Amino acid sequence: MMAGHAQTSLWKSRVAIGLGANLPPREESLRLAVFKLTSLPACQLLGVSSLYESPAWKCEPGAPDFLNAVVMVETNRRPGQFLELLHKLELEIGGPRPSRNHDASAPYHSRALDLDLLLVGTESIREPGLVVPHPGVRRRDFILRPLCEVAPDWPIPPDGRTAAELLVALPAETLRCRVYAGPGWTRPAGPQDL
Repeated sequence: MMAGHAQTSLWKSRVAIGLGANLPPREESLRLAVFKLTSLPACQLLGVSSLYESPAWKCEPGAPDFLNAVVMVETNRRPGQFLELLHKLELEIGGPRPSRNHDASAPYHSRALDLDLLLVGTESIREPGLVVPHPGVRRRDFILRPLCEVAPDWPIPPDGRTAAELLVALPAETLRCRVYAGPGWTRPAGPQDL
């Protein structure tokens, strides 16, 4: 039993988390999520991207634009445990996660907060409820652009192409996100910002 405990405490990995929100208060929800993530005893902050805005992707008609960012942390939590932490934070900050009833053709829903486990080191994981790399990481500019800010050279399974390589390979018509706020967006506004 002690050997298993030692193995768990020695395991560490670099993790990329995608943050998104399109329901008010978007920026405040994302800022709170970053604060709570970095307050977890199992997380050490390694980087936070700028904040990007993009049209809602495959959502209900008339859905507001999303704000997205990527946070990179180091954690000693196993991927399944870490995903559970993300779901708890989603629930705490943004309410219940909408269900798509496992129907890939169903539209996505507007979200007060969406936290996705994008990458865990260079691991490929296919388990019920856990797929890493995240299925959208290789084809969505609102994931790749912020990921390039925090880890442009991170090799992404299965072929090891980096976020920077994948971003430049995206077709021009799929590039829809724009910078909404620079890297300092996570700090609360104060007198220095007036």
